[in-house]
Amino acid sequence: MSTINADELSLLAYMHEHAEGYTAEFPIDIDATMQTLGVDQKHFIKDLSYLVDQQFAGWNAIDTSTYEGRSFEMESFWLTSRGENYIRDVESQPGFAKKITVGVVKEGWGLLKGIAADVLKNYMTGAG
Repeated sequence: MSTINADELSLLAYMHEHAEGYTAEFPIDIDATMQTLGVDQKHFIKDLSYLVDQQFAGWNAIDTSTYEGRSFEMESFWLTSRGENYIRDVESQPGFAKKITVGVVKEGWGLLKGIAADVLKNYMTGAG
């Protein structure tokens, strides 16, 4: 089953609340995002990588890998129009009459979980 977890949806909701545009020219503040969501960089990057894989977000990173291992430094991230459309589609589902915010995700994850997964399934099959 296609799924998105509460942390990933919270990050997407934060991006939805703070985006000023939907391309790399409209980056969202990394430090403010992590602070608001209460996550460290490792957790943030993991959640963001899922959203990037779904094409709901974009990111730029600088490769700082060495012979000791793979590493990179986040430079910027942004909400894509596909990510914005996904949130709008979740908000428009029957029985859901709220704007999706970080608070709504935290308070209503039990209700949102099924709705978000159903809409994501449509996106993954090309219907979204």
